[in-house]
Amino acid sequence: MHIHLFPRPSADTGIGLHWCAGRSQLPIQQVRAFWIPELRALGAAWIKLNDHRECLPLVEELLAAGIQPIVRIYRPAPNPGPLNDEELAAVGGLVRAGVRYIEISHRPDLPAQWRNGVLPPDAQALVARHLAQDLAEVLARGALPALPAVDPASGWDLITELIRLGKRDVLQGPIWQAIHNPGHNRPPDYPADAVHREGAPLTQSYYLALADEEWEGDAWQGRSLAEVNRLRRRTFASQQTREESGGFFNFAPLHARHRELLGRAIPILSTSGGYVVGAADDSRYPALTPSLHLAYTLEACRTLMGSSTRFAPAPDYFFCASFWLLANQLLDSSRPARENDAWYSPDHPNGVLPIVPVLQAESKCPRYTPQVASAEPASSAQSGESLIAFTAAALEGKGLITGKVRGGASVDLRLVSLDSGLTLQTIARSNGDYRFVDLPAGRYSLWVEEPPGSRRGDVGLEDDQTVAVDLAVQGWGYEITEAADGPGGMLQCSVALTADMAAAPSLRLRWVGGERVLAMVRSGKERMARCSAGPLEAGVYDVQLLGIPDSSPGDLRATIPVGRTTETHIHFVHSRLPDQSNAPRASVIEGRVSNGETTQVTLQNADGRRRSVTTDPRGRFRFPGLAAGSYTVSVAGAEQNLSRTRLGVDGEHYLLVGFDLPSPVEPTPPPRAGLQGKAPGQAGRTAILTSADGLSLTRRIDDDATFCFEHLAPGQYDLVAGGVQAAGLRLNAGECLRVNFPPANPQWQVNVRSRATLRRPGLVRVQVLGRKGLSVTLRGESAGKQMRPTGSALEYGPFAVEFGPLDPGSYTVAVEGVDVTAAFTLDSTDAAVITFQRDGALSGSPHLEYQPV
Repeated sequence: MHIHLFPRPSADTGIGLHWCAGRSQLPIQQVRAFWIPELRALGAAWIKLNDHRECLPLVEELLAAGIQPIVRIYRPAPNPGPLNDEELAAVGGLVRAGVRYIEISHRPDLPAQWRNGVLPPDAQALVARHLAQDLAEVLARGALPALPAVDPASGWDLITELIRLGKRDVLQGPIWQAIHNPGHNRPPDYPADAVHREGAPLTQSYYLALADEEWEGDAWQGRSLAEVNRLRRRTFASQQTREESGGFFNFAPLHARHRELLGRAIPILSTSGGYVVGAADDSRYPALTPSLHLAYTLEACRTLMGSSTRFAPAPDYFFCASFWLLANQLLDSSRPARENDAWYSPDHPNGVLPIVPVLQAESKCPRYTPQVASAEPASSAQSGESLIAFTAAALEGKGLITGKVRGGASVDLRLVSLDSGLTLQTIARSNGDYRFVDLPAGRYSLWVEEPPGSRRGDVGLEDDQTVAVDLAVQGWGYEITEAADGPGGMLQCSVALTADMAAAPSLRLRWVGGERVLAMVRSGKERMARCSAGPLEAGVYDVQLLGIPDSSPGDLRATIPVGRTTETHIHFVHSRLPDQSNAPRASVIEGRVSNGETTQVTLQNADGRRRSVTTDPRGRFRFPGLAAGSYTVSVAGAEQNLSRTRLGVDGEHYLLVGFDLPSPVEPTPPPRAGLQGKAPGQAGRTAILTSADGLSLTRRIDDDATFCFEHLAPGQYDLVAGGVQAAGLRLNAGECLRVNFPPANPQWQVNVRSRATLRRPGLVRVQVLGRKGLSVTLRGESAGKQMRPTGSALEYGPFAVEFGPLDPGSYTVAVEGVDVTAAFTLDSTDAAVITFQRDGALSGSPHLEYQPV
């Protein structure tokens, strides 16, 4: 079916929403009274329902409102196995209600979607086999089934696997591709954005804007501006030859794969994805604050509608994006989810995330009309910044350490807990003020990290206590303040003169297109010099202090934003601190690894440098001589690696860290069972033994038709040996079961399938499975006698031949050396597929015999 013939909502914006995490148990009256109007205001045209059970009343309301539902047939841990009769009956009920888009499988590449929680070695083949059956059953009931979403990095390719299994026919039906496209904390145009493609640096204004946003998290996760830019440079340098598969709109490779394997495009629908507040998967970008969640989601919706001024419209084969998550608690969901993810939640300050009122106010545009010529791509954004999210680990205290850094505009500060090793970073405001909030009671050390400055060690903090600690920058620094009641556009500058400054310095003011030097005037007996400039045009100015003594590090400069309606003050100040050139390196991180005798323990600092030691016979380890900073300690265990990250020390105190490795347990050999078998006529084929929990083992059947499985757990198994099988075999501990199949009696069978088609009516394809080069004869009143060898229609495989187009009428097909023929009738719109297959019919039940192992 052509992609434009697939059903879409009447007012299709491409905007979809994931209804809730489970089955909504909300009364339908509330859906009708509140949620349907809300969805219309949001412009939602698609709704993903995560559970088909008891959803018919909701489905009917959505369809009546012009909203297209996408319904997942919910099966907890469904693999391996096809849809059962009850689930297929549910598909029929949904189709009768008007549902067309059915999701029949959910992330089969995840171990959690398998009954025993483990992916078997042949997982992809098992899924493809059952998927082919499910696709055919769902198509037969009039629904449009989905190829399941899988992680692009998993290596799964179910289309190729279906073709390998000879299931190409089912792929010719009206199917679609489900995907999951979480945005993480990356911008909508990732991986084409400037940060990923060019390593674009972060600007200070963007950094401070997000750092100042009030929410429960930390946009930069304690990383300084310099740290973020170093990370961007390093990541860009290391990834230039690597292609990135992630990205909210990065599905062009999947579309190209569809065209390559299927010869056509099929719809791609995102059934789960989007942005969640607090996401922080990629440390090159800020954590997703509420404002970034708003910006990214709004731009994504505009791209879906084709109204974005930054990005080209989403391609027409991408039908919709189902943003996670509309609501959960408010929709009375049967399964829990993070309320922080929901757009509507009583946990939010206003009951909704900021995206809700903004998207409701946004003008809604139907999807753009596809053009024959390729659209010109939209120009990329000039800014290297991106909008993204993450929530910092919550602190469990109510203490506050606050203060002022003398000369400390926008300096980096670090705080370390001397009790737990917790390390936090923050940036002082432009006036030098700083705060560390939500701190548990304990002892702390803090210092000005970049540029270097003073430090305070062993600061005690009680529950609910506020402690004031003032610090200073080493040498010259400055502070910037604004006065809303002063004359707009004025810049006031002042310098606290040091004892060795006999005369007032001067000030160089630069801006785009010009500069001037201002003489600073000393005021009376105060050791202070001042000057002013303005009114200035709003913008960013470079201020450089000239004429400071030779003993100082050099001329001091600052970048200052000047507003149109406020008066800006900059104050330069000098602090003479004790010599910081020999920072203390006396901290120690030590501890013990329980059950970790002679285990390797590794220490890594923030620059990636490592030291390793081996624990003593009592499991103890020690790393002495550490400078102030953040460290990671990891322990390499026999079965697992343990680590503690962001452990802070101040260069003076020690930190105690403990790890617990599981106690070594001597494995007891499990009771053994075995299975041997013989399957005449099946040599060279594969024997598959499947346990009751879905684990499968395979063996090649030897030339003498025998095969063997050893070291098996006792239990019930199903056996398939080539073309023969035996179900419900019981294996006992200490015994070997011998399964001897009787000789097979091969027989030819023929299957005729005809169906109406508008694409190629009158064509007849014949397949003689396993036989190449056999002569196939077609006879009919109008066609006469036609003969062609198998393998002449290579596009359908080595065993196929094609006749036609033929006129309507009755025909017969015979194959050289085959004792059955096929008879069929073609109507004017019919095409037919005829399959000859030789099956081995058993002459009796297999003989079972138990013997000691």
